[in-house]
Parts: sequence; C-alpha cells; structure tokens
Amino acid sequence: MADYQTGIDIRRDQSGNLIIPALLLDSAGAVVTSGDTTVYILEIQSDGTFKALDFSDNTFKSTALTTATKAATHQTTDNATKNTGIWTVVLDTDEQAAFTEEYHYIAYFENSGASPTMSPRWFQWGGVEGEATTDAELTAAHGDGSWETAEIDGWAFNLGTNPVTITLNDGDGSPVNGQFMVVRNADETAVAFIDITDVDGQCEIQLDDGTYKVRFGGYYACIAGGVGAYKFSNPYTLTVSGTTTATFTCTEVSLSTGGLSFAMMVGLLELFILNTFDEKLQNRFSRTLLKQLINIGHQELGQKLKWRREDCALAITADTYAYDVSLASREWEVVSWYDASGEKYTLLQPLTLEQWREHYHDNDTPSTPTRYCRYGDQIYFWPVPDDSDDTCTITGIMDVSDLTEDDETPEYPPHLHTLIVDLAISYTYRIVGLPKDAAMTEELADRDIAREAHDPTIQRTSGRMLPPNV
Repeated sequence: MADYQTGIDIRRDQSGNLIIPALLLDSAGAVVTSGDTTVYILEIQSDGTFKALDFSDNTFKSTALTTATKAATHQTTDNATKNTGIWTVVLDTDEQAAFTEEYHYIAYFENSGASPTMSPRWFQWGGVEGEATTDAELTAAHGDGSWETAEIDGWAFNLGTNPVTITLNDGDGSPVNGQFMVVRNADETAVAFIDITDVDGQCEIQLDDGTYKVRFGGYYACIAGGVGAYKFSNPYTLTVSGTTTATFTCTEVSLSTGGLSFAMMVGLLELFILNTFDEKLQNRFSRTLLKQLINIGHQELGQKLKWRREDCALAITADTYAYDVSLASREWEVVSWYDASGEKYTLLQPLTLEQWREHYHDNDTPSTPTRYCRYGDQIYFWPVPDDSDDTCTITGIMDVSDLTEDDETPEYPPHLHTLIVDLAISYTYRIVGLPKDAAMTEELADRDIAREAHDPTIQRTSGRMLPPNV
C-alpha cells in the first residue's frame, strides 16, 4: 500500500456526489484489482474518538452499527484494458447529510489482498482545510461585529462599525495616491480591509474597535496611475476607537535605480492572489507564506541565471579517485583540471555513476583525469589521478541569500525583479491545484530568463578565469 494519503483531492462532482478514491497495492507493489474492498466513514470528535457512519439511516454513531460499510469499486481505463489499482466509493447527497461543516473525516478502505490491508483517507468537510471561518472565531479574533461581507471592485472584506479615515503622505506632507493598502488584525493572521489611496492619499473604511496592522504596496502606483514609487515603514500600527483618523508617512524612491523591494514584491503577489482567486483560496496565503514564495522565486531565478558562483579547489593525492567536496552547491557548472607536469588546463566531462564504474573496471591505470562523477558530496575521477602536484577546481552555482527586510532589494538588475514575482505566482497556482496554469506561467518566465541569460551583463563569471588553452 502507498504511504498515508491525505484528502485534498476528495471533492464533490457536478451532481453533488462525494467521490473518494484510494490506491491499493499488494506486498510486491503491484496494483490490487480484485477482492472485496469495504469502506468505513469515520467522524473525528474533539477528544480524538471516532463516530462511524451507519449507512442504514445515514447517521454517525458511537454505538453498534446496522450497516457499517459500503463497497468500493475498482476502476479501469483504456476501454477496461488498463488496471489502475484505484478504488472509489461514491456517497450520494442523502449519505452526505450527516456530515458537519468544518469537521474532519476519515474514509477507511479495507482489502485483504492489499499491503497493508487498510488505507485511510483524511479530509475536511467544507470550509478551507485546516482553517475555521465561523462567526464565533471571527469575533474572538477581531471583536464583536456583524462580519457581513461586502465587495467593492471585486475585493471582499468585512464591514466594521466605526468609520476610519487613513491618510498616506510623503515626507513633505503631500498626499500619495494609487497605493495598495491592506489592513490586517494585530498579529496579521487575517485581512480586515483592502483599499487603494485616492487622489487625496486617503482610504475611508469601516473597522471595529481594536488594534490593526496596515501595509502599503508602493509598486501599485505604476498600475493605478499613481506618481512614483515609495519606501514604507511596514507594518504601521492602527488603533481604532470609535470614529478614527490616522496619518502615515512614506518616502519617495527611484524605481528605475532601486528596482522592487521585498515588500513591493510581496504586495504584488498579494494583489495577484486577491484579483485571481476566490476568498476561500485567498485564505490559504498567509503573509509568512507570501514572503516564502517570493524567496522561492528569488532563489529559482538565481539558479536559472547561474547568478552566483563559487570555486572549490581540491588537493590531489596520487592513486586516489574519490574526494570530499565542501561546496554547498546544487549544480557544478565547471570542473577543471590543472596538469602540473604539462602545465595545461582541461575541462573534465561528467559521467553518471554507472558510466564511471564501467570506465574504472575497464581501465584502473592511473593517469591524468578527463572525466568525473558527482556522487552526493563526493567527486570520483577517471582515470585515477597519477600526480599529487595536479589540482582540480570545481565551480558551483550557489544560492542567493534570502530576502528578509521590507526595503531590501534583490542583487539582480532592477528589470529582472518582476520575474521573481512571476515565478512566485507559478507556485500559487500549484498550491491551489492548478498545475497547467503553474506550468504556463513558469514557461513564460523561463522565456524571458533565457533571453536575459545571453545578455553580457548577466553572463557573470566566478572570480577566477581559466587560461585560454583550456
């Protein structure tokens, strides 16, 4: 049987039926296609105990069951010529009537021919997996309020009871318009309001009494027709008590020379999510996750551009083919060999481990190496080195450092910064289960990256150049 399976892929179909799949394998790893597969539906209680669905009256019970299981069906494909090993059980709307919003459930598959004989599928009924959206929890987090949802220009937010006017000025006291603003609760775990500063640099919103954090996204000015780009002291603290006014200050900066800051890129990613996904999907993206996704895009761009390189020199010992490499690099770009006796550099060609073994068994006579094999944090040479005066230098592609501060900018040229956001967007599609959109977004970014990689300003080298006779 495969490893424990979660339930993110358990969904209702277009007819309202709940289809639950499970992959069953035998002890040899072959798919299970026969035998009886029965399914228990378990409801997890707050104390960790179970209730089970009685299919006789569609009720969850902790007592004895009249009809404890339902039969699952093995599914085939390609005109019934391909056995998949995937078994499905279908629950109709009557059987689903016993399920409770936000409760967790386990579909427990059993087949005596499977290994192990049972396969549990864990899923949540309704809401967003792992999160609750009840009025009671919202009130506990944000204070009393109606928590009715309003929508302006396609953005949803919750109406509070107090009128709040927020003004954004620059260092000279002039209003700053066209800036994307997000108001969150005090620990920034939930969005309370979203708006854009108007021509007077103001946002007029409604919030309940309490303490909030306010963040602005300066790059939105370029989209909304605002003037300039700005550096912010995010997050700003907003205290609401009755009718409230608050003024925050930012500093104008040059986008052309500075590029996008960490906070700007996070703001752009958040804007994309708010404009693309529905509210339930938006709730999957905490601010911490947004920062992580930007850093993933940041690292990936560095790897694709081969931006940062580092050399590692090895001291060679005659008649020794294996060496430890103290270079934390995902990719070795160049492995060069210096033959001291011949005063000549050679670029070594890579081998797979199997190819290296074949070469070594065919010829283990020491000589000047021409091939190498990377094996974890070790390098194997072929032929086996014959001269302790020779040296080897490995040039690796290194990770760039994570962005941590809001005003921090990537070390790439400014015109490449939007590619970081594009790569981060591709991961948002993966998170919400849209792999085709993810692949398309990454492909478009890769085209731009490939074009940039040929630019002489991008073709960086390590600090050491090889002689022309390499």
